[in-house]
Amino acid sequence: MNDFPKTAELMRRGTDFLGSETAILCGAMSWVSERNLVSAISNAGGFGVIACGAMTPELLDTEIAATKALTDRPFGVNLITMHPQLFDLIAVCERHGVSHVVLAGGIPPKGSVEAIKGGKNPAKVICFAPTLALAKKLLRAGADALVAGGADVIELGMPFTDPLAVGPAIQKANIRSLGAGTTTADVLAIATQFRQRHPDVPLVLMGYANPMVRRGPEWFAGFGRPNNTGTKLFAISGHVNKPCVVEEEMSLSFKELIDK
Repeated sequence: MNDFPKTAELMRRGTDFLGSETAILCGAMSWVSERNLVSAISNAGGFGVIACGAMTPELLDTEIAATKALTDRPFGVNLITMHPQLFDLIAVCERHGVSHVVLAGGIPPKGSVEAIKGGKNPAKVICFAPTLALAKKLLRAGADALVAGGADVIELGMPFTDPLAVGPAIQKANIRSLGAGTTTADVLAIATQFRQRHPDVPLVLMGYANPMVRRGPEWFAGFGRPNNTGTKLFAISGHVNKPCVVEEEMSLSFKELIDK
């Protein structure tokens, strides 16, 4: 950064906070932001962040240790606030002396910020703030920095039962929703009501095969067809190295899509 003094000056507040050469923070993606990517970013002068996601405390402990073996530069850990073992994960970060903890996925539960900042190896806390009111609340609660939130597209998930799909945290949320009586029809009704009030806000329904098999393709294919116009991208392959993504009309049924 010595060759770009103006850029260095603009980044100084961030580099002072992160302890890195450049104020570039790695976005945490589950099973992607792991030891190799995180250490490479930190070694290059940025600030790597491990995505804990659905990891158990034992897995996070191993991942942090492996990352420390690959870099002696600062890096952080991203924790999901609704993880059922959040405080155990915080303890793992404290034991390893992680300098920065990012709390994502919701409002930090009571005592979590204090646990991160009050241990033998206190860390700085970074939180996500989608609104100004919440940003002020998080700062009063002890957050050291904020990531300005918001979204260009809203994803509405359909609760389903599959303990292997997304890990224990989101699975517990699904079970809680199903236990409260939420149905696929309820989710689609919410989507319909939202669309009537906000016709221009992009909305995506996210689901797995479970509710689709249960309801049947005809039921899904006919839902909302008169109101669906334009095109969308369909990802019809689960292979991460060879994805199959095509653009077709929004109301296209899955059978029609496969036949094409």
